[in-house]
Amino acid sequence: MAVAAMAVAATMTMVIAACVPPKPPGGGGGGTTIPPLEDAALAQFPVLSGLSMANNVEFAPDGTVFIAEKAGVIKAFEDVEDHEPTIVADLNARVRNVGDHGLLGMALHPDYPTTPYLYAFYTWDVTGRWGDGCASGYGTNGCRTGARIERLELDANHQMVGSPLTIEENRWCFQFSSHGVGDLEFLPDGTMLASAGEGAFWDGADYGQYGGQQFFPPHDYVTPRNACADPPSNVEGGGVAPSTAEGGALRAQDVLTEDDPVWWNGGVVRIDPDTGEAPADNPLVGVGEVDDDAVVAHGMRNPFRFTVVPGTNDVYLVDVGFGRFEEINKVVVGEDGPLNMGWPCKEGPQIQPTYDALNNSLCDLALSPEARTELTDPWFAYLRGGQGAAITGLTYLPPTDKYPEDLHDTLIFSDYVRQLTYSLGIDPDGSPSDSSAVPILEGGILVDLEVAPDGYMYALDYMTGSLVRIVDKDQVPVAKLEASATHGPLPLTVELDASASSHTGEGDLSFDWDLDGDGEFGDASGATASVTLTEAENRDVTVKVSNDLAASSTASITLY
Repeated sequence: MAVAAMAVAATMTMVIAACVPPKPPGGGGGGTTIPPLEDAALAQFPVLSGLSMANNVEFAPDGTVFIAEKAGVIKAFEDVEDHEPTIVADLNARVRNVGDHGLLGMALHPDYPTTPYLYAFYTWDVTGRWGDGCASGYGTNGCRTGARIERLELDANHQMVGSPLTIEENRWCFQFSSHGVGDLEFLPDGTMLASAGEGAFWDGADYGQYGGQQFFPPHDYVTPRNACADPPSNVEGGGVAPSTAEGGALRAQDVLTEDDPVWWNGGVVRIDPDTGEAPADNPLVGVGEVDDDAVVAHGMRNPFRFTVVPGTNDVYLVDVGFGRFEEINKVVVGEDGPLNMGWPCKEGPQIQPTYDALNNSLCDLALSPEARTELTDPWFAYLRGGQGAAITGLTYLPPTDKYPEDLHDTLIFSDYVRQLTYSLGIDPDGSPSDSSAVPILEGGILVDLEVAPDGYMYALDYMTGSLVRIVDKDQVPVAKLEASATHGPLPLTVELDASASSHTGEGDLSFDWDLDGDGEFGDASGATASVTLTEAENRDVTVKVSNDLAASSTASITLY
């Protein structure tokens, strides 16, 4: 992730006219400030746990849950109540799992299980030198990393048959441990979209100058300068100058160049899921270099997650910011294209000052009317306001009886660093319906959001290793506890009654008791319980009340 957040939990040869058109203004306007959370409309509760750095969740139409773990393991659960998963595939030996890199993207074929394919998008050690390690002096050297999209065929038990089929590789080049592979999603026509970051260093301007230095032995190899062989030298190890360089974060603008291989970094591509070829109706097919035919949007820093509004080609992408803005970008595939979101020459709706100071010719082109792609502002951007931030999870919530009406037809997105989840409405004309997003859920390091066939939203909490169900707060049980006495002479026997607990959710309530005050439940079940104190002590007794949604609340009483 763009702020190396996963790791810390909290991360062209071209000719330009002598007279470059003036840049658009880069003043202080644009973006919004999201208000603080006042009253959470939603709550979350774990339904599956024991996961290791889980990044991506997909639901089959029958409710089967597929979860990808960063190191390369994919697990299948028959439903959200299944606690004994099937190992779909273990790709650990293929996946380069370091920093924010690993197996981060996954998608099921839209006709699954009739068409029994699952797709995995991961980073791999293209040099064969590093495995899951990297050069010392990581903030200076980094190490070159590639990416693959592979198709896995599954049997009736959701297990991989044979070996993965590589659909795409060697189209992306990453030098540092973040801003790598992103998401996979299908459009209604069966074509597949893939997003990826620009592969640059996240702390300061990176135009391809890093590498070539060694600080701590023993290493027999360091990453060469210009590790991705970006122009103007077109040579790994070649020198670069800030004014003419096209590497580092500037790979997000590679589609603007001529006569050099085009990296698919910092953008979204649309491909045939069986062949990896660009569909004939992509906007750049037949225009310029063949290498860019798959690109439908570019100029993004780290489009880690995106969502497609069902039945449409409306694609919304989150893009993790650099210093000032977090973005949601919109692309209507087949109508727009290709759009240029501006990074690193722009951040949010403004000129990016750190990169502007480089006086880079590629940025001059990107910001001019002469560019071959359409420069556009974010669909929505919010200010960091001096705080850390990293926009991550994203989903579209259709009308459903599981949530209040004011959340229907909204985008739901999460901020990994702030540990808040927000809603943002969409007007009939496709624009944001509010001047700002609304905080609706607090807590969790959420890295993927999905709406399941049961109508509920689910999210992966990266730090707790759990899949959580997100529910209307009004569906959470209200635990109430009464005691026949709270103090008295020894031995003191107390009758405990939680039968007045209530909820508006589904099914019956269940009860779980901590009677000995050790913080662990399991001492009794049922709406009532009894406890006897034989020693002079103050003891906290607690009941946890749950419903069929796995939503719960607790109530406690101290016995003296």
